[in-house]
Parts: sequence; structure tokens; C-alpha cells
Amino acid sequence: MESEGDGVVHALMHAHRRHVSVDVNIHEDHPSSGGTCHHICAFFGNFGFFVQFVLAVLSFSALLFKRYQENPRRPIAIFRLDALKNGMGASLVHFMNIFIALRLARGTDPCPWYLIQIVLDTTVVIFANYMMLRWLETTMLSVFNVDVTSGNYGVPPDLTRWFQQLGVWFVVVIVCKVAMVVLLVTARTGLSSVASLILSPLCFNPHLELFIVVVFLPLILNAFSFWVMDDYLKFSTGGDETM
Repeated sequence: MESEGDGVVHALMHAHRRHVSVDVNIHEDHPSSGGTCHHICAFFGNFGFFVQFVLAVLSFSALLFKRYQENPRRPIAIFRLDALKNGMGASLVHFMNIFIALRLARGTDPCPWYLIQIVLDTTVVIFANYMMLRWLETTMLSVFNVDVTSGNYGVPPDLTRWFQQLGVWFVVVIVCKVAMVVLLVTARTGLSSVASLILSPLCFNPHLELFIVVVFLPLILNAFSFWVMDDYLKFSTGGDETM
């Protein structure tokens, strides 16, 4: 009977130690304890897809608002082609940003890397896009005698011209993105530290972090980017056709 009692006491003490260990681990992960954040924002979860859809809708709304501010206003057919080209380029950039962020994060939180890219895309890269686009338009016309002036689709609009311009725009976007990746890799440590420090108060709430990094900040920056890119990509400004 004595050995059986000792066994019960030993089991209770072992269970108590396990309970204390769990409490300590939870405490170490809590922001108030100064522990390390282990949460990772998920781009491809249900919430991730939802916030990306919201970003797309709100960003496109900026183009609609811009069109209603134009005077004279672009014909709706021209606006649709311009907006589609702009949106496809932005979508390509968005998914490249996610892929690059996941690769650079290497299993850690990719949101800081996505934030870095958004900031660069809407500042340095947007200027590089403009310079390269104009250079390609001039080169294609002077060397190959092919007019790929963005937004000039002819009358009536020719889809062949639109596809040519879309191809040129994709080249611009991809080349500038590759150049940005070289910059990210070169300054990897410093940029990662800065972005992680900025987002550190949010890392214990991955949904809030994802919303701010993928919707709130990009909405402000992308609205500006869409507006500026639309000026790059459009050509015709005639007509008063309304939607």
C-alpha cells in the first residue's frame, strides 16, 4: 500500500510540473513579457484571400474616382483598356511581392518583407517604371518601327496594340522588380530589422498585422500608385462618354 501511495504522489507532482511548464511557455510568448513573437501572417488563408480581395476592389475604385475627375474624360472603351492593363500589372506585382516575401522570410513572418516592397514599389520603383517604359517605347519605335506608345490603341481600339503594350508593361514591371530584389538581398539584414521593428507591436495579432500590411497601408500607397501609373499608361483623353 505504501508503494502505491508513493506512486500516486509522484504522478500528481509530475502533472503539476507539466502544468507549470505550459504556463511558462505561454507567458514567454506574450508581448507583455518581452518574449519572441512566433505568429506568422498567412497570405493564403481565408482571411488572407479576403483582405487581398478588399485591396483589389478599393484600389480599382481609385481609378474610377480618377476618371470622374478627368476633363475631358476618356471614352469608356479606352478607360477599360487602360484600367485592365494597370490592374494586370498591379496584380503581377502583388503576387511577385508575396512570393518574394515568403522566400526572403525563410519560414519567419513574411509581412515585414511585403511592407518593404510596397514602400519601395510606390516610391523608387514607380519612377524607375516610368523611365524604363518611356525608353522602351522610344526604342521599339526607332529600332523596330513598332509603335507601343501606351494608351494609343488606334481608332477603333485595336486589341493587338493593347496586347503589345501589355507585354511591354510586363517587361517593365518584371525588370524593375528583379532590380529591387537585388537591392533587398544586398541590404537584407538592415531592411528586415527596420520592418520587423515597425511591425513588432502587431506580430501577436496576425490578422491585424495582415490587414494593416496588405490592406490599410497598401490602400493608401496603391491609390497613389494606381493614380500615377494611370497617367503613365493612358494616351487618349478625349470624349465625354459617361458610364
